[in-house]
Amino acid sequence: MADNSKVNLYINSKFKKKDETNGRMKIIIPAGLLNLQGSDYYTLSVNGFNMFNTFYQLSSKNNAFIIGHRDISGNIYDSELFYLTCLGNPNVYNIRDDLNVLLQNKVTVTYDKVYNKFIFVRTTAQSDNRNKMYINVINCGNFFGLDNDKDTEIKTTGTESIYPINVIAHTQLLFNIDGDIQLPQNNLDNSDTICRPNSVLFYKNIDQQSNKLLTYDNIDGNNSFEYRITATETINQFVISVTNQDFEFIDDLPDWQLCLQFTKTKEDQTESLLTQIKEYLRYIFLTIANYIHS
Repeated sequence: MADNSKVNLYINSKFKKKDETNGRMKIIIPAGLLNLQGSDYYTLSVNGFNMFNTFYQLSSKNNAFIIGHRDISGNIYDSELFYLTCLGNPNVYNIRDDLNVLLQNKVTVTYDKVYNKFIFVRTTAQSDNRNKMYINVINCGNFFGLDNDKDTEIKTTGTESIYPINVIAHTQLLFNIDGDIQLPQNNLDNSDTICRPNSVLFYKNIDQQSNKLLTYDNIDGNNSFEYRITATETINQFVISVTNQDFEFIDDLPDWQLCLQFTKTKEDQTESLLTQIKEYLRYIFLTIANYIHS
């Protein structure tokens, strides 16, 4: 392969292996196609992407919540796990009606259209064992206007959503890459307590309505998604995995197409050569100066 040559790789998730999904698939590179010699290195860039927005915002991965009680000492007396059944792309009224069926004789839910919030009202009798009722949304807080994995008391006088309800769970697609390709260490995210390196190759905001085409046509001329790949002699395989903005897999991800471009370039030795020449000249001048003053 000649220096500065380019290899375009067109990936279509439709051609995945039987044991793979649209959310995670391995790409095998023909032997000897992507290899390096000497000071060569690769840059990897995303040249294009498209996918129809047909996946669901509410699925079996983000529909669980708990209704429970605590006794007068604050200990959990009972708790029951529930799942929203209005899977797909529900609106607030679908969710409200679903909750009222699921929580019949326990909680009633009304919708405040002005503030875009739910009001949860406890309807069960209070006792020493069932002193306080609480709701804990495990992974669907945006649909309730509540924090995930946090107890919120439901009172007989009514408990309002903390935040406006958001029926959109997925706002962004993140394409991660692993295997023989390692991205630079200055590719970071703040999902931990401090920013750490990640494997996000490309992201696409979900900026089209359901059933519309999501696209990226490299209109920024590779200024956003171009990487100098960490040195490796040969690229034989890599894995593409797709998540949402919270690094959660999307179960019903449709087929997508992604174009990657590999460019092989020789390391520019100009700066190092000039540095060496500068050091040689410095040594020569020091030698001459020592000779004159000796």
